[in-house]
Amino acid sequence: MPLADVLYQTDAHRQVQLAISQGRLAHAYIFHGPDGVGKEMFARALAQLLLCDQPVEAALDQPTASDMNTIQQGCGVCQECVAVTNDSHPDIHSIYRQLIREHPDAALRKRKALELGVDVIRHFIVDKASFTPLRGKIKVFIVREADRITVAAQNALLKTLEEPPGATHIILLATDLSRLLPTTLSRCQVLSFNPLPNAFVRQTLSATQPELSPGHADWCARIAGGSIGTATVACTDDQYNINAKLIDQLVSLDAQSSSGISRAWIEESKSMSSKFRQRDPDISDSEASRRGLRLLIKFAATWYSDILHLLTNDDDGLINTTKKTQLQKASQRMQIDHAINAIRRCSLAEYHLQRNANTQLSIETLVNDLARLNTGKQAISAA
Repeated sequence: MPLADVLYQTDAHRQVQLAISQGRLAHAYIFHGPDGVGKEMFARALAQLLLCDQPVEAALDQPTASDMNTIQQGCGVCQECVAVTNDSHPDIHSIYRQLIREHPDAALRKRKALELGVDVIRHFIVDKASFTPLRGKIKVFIVREADRITVAAQNALLKTLEEPPGATHIILLATDLSRLLPTTLSRCQVLSFNPLPNAFVRQTLSATQPELSPGHADWCARIAGGSIGTATVACTDDQYNINAKLIDQLVSLDAQSSSGISRAWIEESKSMSSKFRQRDPDISDSEASRRGLRLLIKFAATWYSDILHLLTNDDDGLINTTKKTQLQKASQRMQIDHAINAIRRCSLAEYHLQRNANTQLSIETLVNDLARLNTGKQAISAA
């Protein structure tokens, strides 16, 4: 994909183009931002530009690029560009957790790929960085999920980040900079990538999945927070209907129904877990179920956030736009501080699940507190 096709990331375009024009392109970058907004596409398109025999000038026809009309990008027709497009260029190296299964050590190949460990980083980056490019002018290493690199692996990578061979560029793709060591951050230039506009995500979904109703596509775009990848998963996993079921439960939630709804959430998370396992076979059944519960909690928090928007006369930020009637009825029963506390309780429950708290107890406590808040009482566990 040409660089100009990476949309709504003008700041990243501007910084890279300026660095190239001044001959100051960094050897180590961190592309930071949400998943599914174009970080890896940009990295591969930049690699194509750097490998291209005859780079060309292209128009940057984007709504946010009024002060930047053209950029340099790969020509798309030379042998180097064609190899990049076909994902067969030997000097572009994609680094990801599952590469452990291609490690020459048979014992290491049997390990779960839960994190990017030191063995993957040493063998597939540190060792190979010293090699001469096989056919191009440079080598480019694109590291997915860089915020899942272990501390030991980051330490093993430091020297290569600080003093890479002249023909080497390393691009780390990350969503959470707080999980990277200060020593890693200090050796890289950080480029920030923004969430994509909801309208663009919705348009993309409607084009790729024309069977979706307008309301379905709109909800998937809104819940995704500006990520085409997240929106696509929401459609694939039928999260729209899962959310609708959860809203029906929240609307009727009270002290009498809380126990049954708690059990329903846990059962729903188990049925959702198979989809998480399909995408990431290395995670355990319990972790897959926790991911499902965290998603349900996110939907619950979104529901109460929508109620808060209505209570504060702000309809523009609504996610559940097709549930406006139910939202209006719910907002008549709640006060602003109750909606805020409900959102806080959801955040607290997610925090506990991320730290491996007891699943059943966490959900039962959350649902009980939401039932109290639904009926105008303060949550017992609101702290």
